[in-house]
Amino acid sequence: MILSSKYYSQLRVILLDGVTFGGFNVVDIQMLYENTSIPVVVITRSLPDFDAIKKALENVVDSELRFSMIKKAGPLTPVDTGGPSEVYIQCAGITPSYAAKLVKRTSLHSSIPEPIRVAHLIATAMVLGESSGKA
Repeated sequence: MILSSKYYSQLRVILLDGVTFGGFNVVDIQMLYENTSIPVVVITRSLPDFDAIKKALENVVDSELRFSMIKKAGPLTPVDTGGPSEVYIQCAGITPSYAAKLVKRTSLHSSIPEPIRVAHLIATAMVLGESSGKA
């Protein structure tokens, strides 16, 4: 999808709100970076409970593969964005220190970067008719 986008040449970084989507659909951020040559930064609001995740994955197809991709995303680096709480980042194709600077500079109205906050507001509004105010 990214490679076929007419905006591909303009993209400088891929920001993800977590390494999983829609339950346990896991993004392999290393592979995403290798296939697009665009740095990937994952933002997580709290430290994940890997034991609980592993247990929950027992009910999902390819649980070992999914858990290995979650762990492959790399170490979680805390970032103080000046918001109410720190966030944690994982990255591919970019150093954690540079990614932390990027996250800090783009976190204007909350602990998370504006592109993720606005995307969340739009998606929630489309589903619920208005934002739930959690972004």
